[in-house]
Amino acid sequence: MTPDAVEIAERYASVVERIRVAGGKEVTVIAVTKKHPVGVIAAAIEAGLVDIGENYAQELATKRA
Repeated sequence: MTPDAVEIAERYASVVERIRVAGGKEVTVIAVTKKHPVGVIAAAIEAGLVDIGENYAQELATKRA
């Protein structure tokens, strides 16, 4: 099952809240798209994630656009 933007946004908000509670001030959350399709990346962007990484250069080349 592919997560949608709502589910990703909920997960992201949970991570950000846990960082806040732990006292994190200068933390950057980076989503890693290893083996995930472009639709999941689009959902992550829609959910507010702006720092996204890819493990494989070959996949980055096809997903970058």
